[in-house]
Amino acid sequence: MNKTLIILLLLVTTTLLGQTNHRDSIDVLHYNLHIDITQIPQTTISGKAIIEFSPLFNYSDNFGFDLQKLTVDSVKFNGNVVDFQHTNDVVRFVTTQNYNVTDTLSAEIYYQGVPAKDPSGWGGFYFNSGQAFNLGVGMRVNPHVYGRCWYPCIDNFTDKATYDFYITTIPSHTATCGGVFQSVAPDANGNKVWHWKIEQPVATYITSVVVGELEKVEFSYQGLNGQIPIDIYCKPSQVSSATTAFADVPLMLQIYENAFGPYPYPRAGYTVVNFNSGAMEHVMNIAYPNDALTTSLSSQTLMAHELSHMWFGNSVTCATAEDMWMNEGWATFCEGIFVEGRDGYEEGKNYFLDNHRYALTSAHTNDGGFIPLYGVSHENTYGTTVYKKGADFVRSLRGYLGDSVFFAAVKLWFSENAHTSKNTYQLRDFLTEKTGTDLTPFFDTWIFNSGFPHYAISNFSTEGNQATVEITQSRLGGRYIGNANKVNVSFFQSPEVYETHLIEFDGKSGTSTFNLPFNAKYAIVDYNSLLADATIKNEYMLYGQQQSFSSQSFIVYPQTTTDSAWIHVTYNFVKPEEHGQIFDGIELTPHYYWTINMESYGNFRGRARFNHTTSQNPADSVWKPEPNDRIEMLYRALPSQPWTKIDIQNYLSWMGGYAFVDSLRPGEYAFGIWRYDSVSTPAQLENQKCKVFPNPAKNRVTVFVGNTNCTEIEIFSINGLQIEKITLDNATYIEIDTNNYKEGAYIVRFMNKSALIESRKLIIAK
Repeated sequence: MNKTLIILLLLVTTTLLGQTNHRDSIDVLHYNLHIDITQIPQTTISGKAIIEFSPLFNYSDNFGFDLQKLTVDSVKFNGNVVDFQHTNDVVRFVTTQNYNVTDTLSAEIYYQGVPAKDPSGWGGFYFNSGQAFNLGVGMRVNPHVYGRCWYPCIDNFTDKATYDFYITTIPSHTATCGGVFQSVAPDANGNKVWHWKIEQPVATYITSVVVGELEKVEFSYQGLNGQIPIDIYCKPSQVSSATTAFADVPLMLQIYENAFGPYPYPRAGYTVVNFNSGAMEHVMNIAYPNDALTTSLSSQTLMAHELSHMWFGNSVTCATAEDMWMNEGWATFCEGIFVEGRDGYEEGKNYFLDNHRYALTSAHTNDGGFIPLYGVSHENTYGTTVYKKGADFVRSLRGYLGDSVFFAAVKLWFSENAHTSKNTYQLRDFLTEKTGTDLTPFFDTWIFNSGFPHYAISNFSTEGNQATVEITQSRLGGRYIGNANKVNVSFFQSPEVYETHLIEFDGKSGTSTFNLPFNAKYAIVDYNSLLADATIKNEYMLYGQQQSFSSQSFIVYPQTTTDSAWIHVTYNFVKPEEHGQIFDGIELTPHYYWTINMESYGNFRGRARFNHTTSQNPADSVWKPEPNDRIEMLYRALPSQPWTKIDIQNYLSWMGGYAFVDSLRPGEYAFGIWRYDSVSTPAQLENQKCKVFPNPAKNRVTVFVGNTNCTEIEIFSINGLQIEKITLDNATYIEIDTNNYKEGAYIVRFMNKSALIESRKLIIAK
């Protein structure tokens, strides 16, 4: 081999390996995929991909396509065989001349082998129980898009192309793909070749194939732009179940077209696959799991979720994985839109509230903390925050704008951006332009910062029919305080008679005064739950029956059978505001409290149970009560008043438990804690010169001074009132009778004449 040839080979190799940005260098126009899937028992496929593309830069001579694990046999460029390298899951080749953005080029790649599955077990290509099929995203692979596991492509969220699929199967098998069925014909070997076509540009990850013994169940829907065929493919034994399970798909299409505009594709379709861990929104050919062929709410909302992706994710696709809430958050919101459209507004509202409860209690524990919706890590791309808080954001945006403005703007989003990829900032700016409302502060509050805002009444007063209310903003899971807040406050004369007004303010708080047609007894923030803030609200009318407010960790037991009451509970997931001295030095829970509004009729009396469980209230793990701490219940009638300790039947411990309040009153309730902050073991006692034990104490406490030269013991209440002064007369310890001490916190001061040596906190708990 001569030196010139060696130098040329080195230059080619350097060029091939140096090109790392292949996904941003090519615009694929069309894929023509010929794939043989006749060897299902051997778990292998073979294929030829003819890819029409244009360079994105002038003077391009270096091209690459993603292909994972499969073996490449040969590559042709514009009909001629070229040298290639297949390293790091990229097939690269260099051309002999430069090409410009106006050129249309062709690559023909022949490949075969065992296709890859995602290491997590979710995503990739499967051979299960006689079926072969793909799931277009992988939970662990990077990038998540996973077209490259079964054909060479530009695998990202932004490169969209049209497709022709030619899938070869054995005679007894059927192949389904996205798009519209064109034909089936025998080949020279007696197998069948199935031709499907997608004429709308789509990203690689939502293309699909399923091969197996399949039969078709047909429905149809008269859409806004014409008749839409609905094809359901399943195993022959599943035809009856599929006919029943998918019967509401036409209704789903009707609900979504009414909300978001015309269905963006010529066909709707599902194929039931041998997989039981979720579904995948492949365009016009949703991969649907075996175990969800039912009419249960969970199955129907899964079906609706995937169908809504034809708008949210398939037609308009998130530009990056960091924007995934634009796909999955909206689709989760669409589950509630389906329930609302099918079962009515109240059922839809309840569905949204169930989603909200899960977002508040579980998103941060599942995802390793409170995280913003935009810019999620690779590990959290398909996490709880993206799905559940994403849906919360959309519901809040709907409430912020109002239905007419919200849905009109969303319809414009799809009509003006169909078959494109967009990011979060582009959505924000588009909605700002179309609604005439600057949504920058709203996105800052809900999208770009972690946690949830919380809105509460901090002051409420009336003078005749004039009501003044102050709203205070705080936050769960972050410190950000948002601007351009719009919060509804409902003023009540009775449960049946109320009037709602909007308060707008920037920053921490806002105050407004309203003239009402009645004298308001009480006010409730966001009574209709239009905003998904850090609260869960619910209400019931009680007629003598026990009522559980399960999402609020609260139960009411009526003590009268003939009288009734209306009770509205707001469960707040933030620390309540403090006004004045907390009773006896009790430490207030930092993460949740109850706001009770109620209207009693006759002689109604309700016994209430407040639950404290770390599973229901993950924030308790932040509070971290210790085994010897004592938990009590605090109450205040109005938010502007100080907290006071109330009598309860106490079944509370550091591990959880509950408290009974014999007679429920309107107001706010919270747990408080007396910290066990003294020593209780010999090893711990050695670390302190002056000791008080046991602590907490009931009827007697021992005070130990050792060799500290302590001459006097002074005991003060937490409010500074001296309770007792004891002279030691050279004693090293003394026992003090505390029978006459009230429950609460005290300060024990160890004195040498007038000089303070140390002080200790003492808790009396009887």
